[in-house]
Amino acid sequence: MDASFAQQSDGFLNDTWVELLTSQGYHVTVSDCTRTHQRGSLCCKSGIEYDLYYEAMDKYRWFCHLDDDMYLNTRSLAELLNHYNHTMPLYIGYFPLAKPFELDMYRLSFIKDAKKKSFRFATGGMYCISRPLMINIEPYFRGKSFDSTCERYKLTDDMMIGLVIEVLLGYNLTIVSSIKTHLQSLVNMKPEELASKVSVSYGGKSNRITVPNEKITAEEDYSGFLSFHCFLYPDIKWC
Repeated sequence: MDASFAQQSDGFLNDTWVELLTSQGYHVTVSDCTRTHQRGSLCCKSGIEYDLYYEAMDKYRWFCHLDDDMYLNTRSLAELLNHYNHTMPLYIGYFPLAKPFELDMYRLSFIKDAKKKSFRFATGGMYCISRPLMINIEPYFRGKSFDSTCERYKLTDDMMIGLVIEVLLGYNLTIVSSIKTHLQSLVNMKPEELASKVSVSYGGKSNRITVPNEKITAEEDYSGFLSFHCFLYPDIKWC
């Protein structure tokens, strides 16, 4: 994530889509994970997320992960999840690469019964997993298991999830193009098309979201999230 965005992301998110969820309540957890983008830190933070879900799993049909430099279109997410059967083991996200990730001999040496030798994984920006599949992957990711699983296979959190689900358990990623990732261009995308997406990433100053009749300057809103939020919800007072 861009360092300048990381310093102010809480403000951008709390003023936009997070504010829409406050009536339902939300929980903030301060972790002791290191603040880096290295494998150990990423897996540590994901492990805490998973533990929070497992502690309240009976209340929720889905677990969804979203990076803190992403804008979540809550209406589009609800429409997306309503399209799928939550009682089935489902792994939903977007894989932007041309071909699956090939496992090398080192990683295959740990797997006695690999369902396949390559796999797709939902890039870390956003993905959702249904409760039945979360139950199936619990032994690999609950508690300190997330850290140890990542360390064993030498993979980051998002890749590790894909390996467990596709290679060890034999399920497939359901690819959804409306989940945007950091690797996709936003520059030439029409606002109406952006509005149909489930998530949109912060693309930096050269890949900023733009919408018609912006009332907030690029200097005040270099992520484009505030302007995009006003485009989706024009009746909000501060818009």
